[in-house]
Amino acid sequence: MLTDKLFVYGTLKKNFSNHDFLKDAEYLYDAYTLTKFQMLDLEYYPALVKDDNGYCIKGEIYKINKKILDDIDILEGYPHFYTRELIPTNMSNFMVYVYYLKNNLKNYNNSYIKPIEGERYLEWRKKRDEFREFRFWEIYWTS
Repeated sequence: MLTDKLFVYGTLKKNFSNHDFLKDAEYLYDAYTLTKFQMLDLEYYPALVKDDNGYCIKGEIYKINKKILDDIDILEGYPHFYTRELIPTNMSNFMVYVYYLKNNLKNYNNSYIKPIEGERYLEWRKKRDEFREFRFWEIYWTS
């Protein structure tokens, strides 16, 4: 293990569905990536792809151990679906791991894959959930 720091930006963040994977990790601080990414909506979770015209992504940094890293590797489908790389952030003088898509799906023609504008997953998730709730009621009342 080259570092014991992990940058998370989606379902691994506090108050999200996969945060239990970090229950034994130590939260350090919020930070932004210095590497630019585009965040994609893969329906149930976000994913990053490297993109020089993208955004600095806001997330959380945790101090982790080898067991946590191994468990998250399995969750993220590393190394087949996601890749893991060391990147710099605005809050540290050390490199942190981040997971991003191994294959760039940004140009993939699929109605389920959409860019999340900006870097704020939480705002996107709230908008998505509000839209789904609206669609539920719209379908319910017109049926």
